[in-house]
Amino acid sequence: MHAQLRNFKADYFTLSDTDDISIDNRNEHYFDAEQDYSVDVKGVLSISVDADGLEKDQLTIEELRALAKCAPHNVEILETEVKVPGW
Repeated sequence: MHAQLRNFKADYFTLSDTDDISIDNRNEHYFDAEQDYSVDVKGVLSISVDADGLEKDQLTIEELRALAKCAPHNVEILETEVKVPGW
């Protein structure tokens, strides 16, 4: 995940770890800041594949990918967690 923020300069300078934060001067009091975060997502992906496409005894990976790519799908997100540095 990519975050674009405005940081009060005094607050920015109190942070212990700023290595991953990209900043630009916005004005006398604020920085424009950007930072990437890792997001862990747990859930269920369901696809409905046409049974006719599975009739072959041996399907190649490419054939399976083509079936899955064209299949209707549903995503149910059960849990998300954003990994934020320990400020």
